[in-house]
Amino acid sequence: MQEFDVAVIGAGPAGISAAIESAALGVSVALIDDSPLPGGKVFAYPVNYLEGSERKIRNRLFRGMGHFKDRIFIFSETEVWNIQGEYTLGLCRKEISGAKPLEIRAKKIIISIGALERSLPFSGWTLPGVFSLGGMNKLAKKGIVPGKRILIAGSGPLQLVLAYHLLKAGGSIEGIINIASPMQMVGGLPGIFTSASYSLLKSGLRYLINIKVNRIPTYFSHAVSRIDGTDGVESVTIVKLDKCHKPVKGSERQINADCVGYGLGLIPSLDLTRLCGCAHVFDEELGYWRPKLNGNMETTRPGVFVAGDCLTIKGYLAAIEEGKIAAAEACYQLGVHNKNHLGSTFAASSRKLKRYRRFARALEALS
Repeated sequence: MQEFDVAVIGAGPAGISAAIESAALGVSVALIDDSPLPGGKVFAYPVNYLEGSERKIRNRLFRGMGHFKDRIFIFSETEVWNIQGEYTLGLCRKEISGAKPLEIRAKKIIISIGALERSLPFSGWTLPGVFSLGGMNKLAKKGIVPGKRILIAGSGPLQLVLAYHLLKAGGSIEGIINIASPMQMVGGLPGIFTSASYSLLKSGLRYLINIKVNRIPTYFSHAVSRIDGTDGVESVTIVKLDKCHKPVKGSERQINADCVGYGLGLIPSLDLTRLCGCAHVFDEELGYWRPKLNGNMETTRPGVFVAGDCLTIKGYLAAIEEGKIAAAEACYQLGVHNKNHLGSTFAASSRKLKRYRRFARALEALS
């Protein structure tokens, strides 16, 4: 059985950051991900689909992995199906048909498996041509347009990101349906402008200009009530919402479309923290369950850490900093560095995290 000092589950921004920090401190790392390539939902795409700052950050993370390739062992297309003891991980390699499950052992575990999309069912939501926002965005970032007349529905900033990538890939968008009201959007702007970095503001402005230039109709305070079609999507019925987000009678209207991207924001993926027996708390402000922390990204299960959107939804910049903190604490517990290094890492990343968390909560208010 292979043994590692640290097992990092999830090779997105948080996981890669944690692996690099751990390897830089001299420990052996298993970096496990179910995708063919590392990078997660943000960076596992052709570089030409990434903009300026995103491309620089992606290249820096990948260079870091390459620099410590003798200490970071990557298990790609691999799922963690069991965690027991302290700590034996049951792995399943996707590319090996019929192979027996593999087991590895680690002294510390950092879970960084990201988020899940939140959605609510409605009539017609299982028809061919209905995608999650993230699923459609994944196709668009690879240059694949799944329909000729696409409608984007739901809420959250991923709507703007998807619209940008669809248009970049040559798609045609019939409209954007957003449950948020215009007043809700305007009210959230001060929080965004006071907490976002220059690069985030630049990206957001680019997405908004993209929608304006391409004259994409946007329906605020609206939701999808049903999707009609025989063998796939043919039309979408939307309805106006009142201040309590209840449908307004007689406000239905129909939009012709053959493809729909739908989602109501993101929630942390808690499969592995629950598997480990970690305690969870319900965050009333954010409206979802999250792992309970004891300090420095460690859960209530000693030796098990979390980083990134599987804790709370904050985006890839915050995930990178949380990965650093989790790795520094894990390695400190392994005795490979002193408290001075831990303190300096925590102080440097915490300053950035405060701003990123404020920005994330401002965005959440718009959903």
